[in-house]
Amino acid sequence: INAANMKGTQDSQVLNQAVSHVMSNDVSVTQAPQEPRLIADAGTASRLTGFPVKLLADQTPSALFFESGEGAQMRLDRDRLQSILDEAGRGDLQIPDSVDGAIVGIRIPAGILALYGDCGNRAARIQGQVQANGQVEEGDATCVSLLELPSPEVSAPQQLNPGPIAQVALQFFGMSPNDAANFTQTVDWTTTLVLPVARGESTYEQLPVNGNEGVLLRGKGPKASAAYYTLMWVDNGIVYCVNGTGDDTAALSVASQLE
Repeated sequence: INAANMKGTQDSQVLNQAVSHVMSNDVSVTQAPQEPRLIADAGTASRLTGFPVKLLADQTPSALFFESGEGAQMRLDRDRLQSILDEAGRGDLQIPDSVDGAIVGIRIPAGILALYGDCGNRAARIQGQVQANGQVEEGDATCVSLLELPSPEVSAPQQLNPGPIAQVALQFFGMSPNDAANFTQTVDWTTTLVLPVARGESTYEQLPVNGNEGVLLRGKGPKASAAYYTLMWVDNGIVYCVNGTGDDTAALSVASQLE
């Protein structure tokens, strides 16, 4: 993402109203999320989620949460979506007519969130025991969080071709028309998750993680910690996301301890 392309649009009241209008009128919740629930161990987590949960070997989480799944359906309105592009100053990008009326379903399966080390009052915040405007206690460098869940599922009508839609989105977020067209042809959009990385605000690196291709993300800028990382990978249909503090070796070491 080229963040400079988005400047001037986030403060646009008309644009914000357009996005809100699309979301509020066209989304129906098929599975409402429940409040995260504290659980005891990996066995309980595996029973509740339906997949074999992995935790860090020889370490006890300071908190282990079960997070219920959620789902929603959206009926796409081509004219409304086009209005968002128009209000953002990108009327040159045209949403395909095939989008109109298509119903897209999104399902996020149940998963777990494990916290290790001193993570401040994060566990209390997750349980709603800290007010929204209350003080955030970040903990220290020992804090590691592990998120695990099966890959989210997206369903759409067979006649809906995601390629042209993705091409429009890529141009909206900063790609040239030629680059967007070439990139779109190399990706299977029905099975691929794209991570939006803001150019100049974060670094992105692909590297092997436990025999799979993973992604290491680090923030940049005056407020970002150079040592803080996010490591993501998929193994046998399960998405893993580890957040912590340290160098690349430390991130890969945490991932290697899962069992």
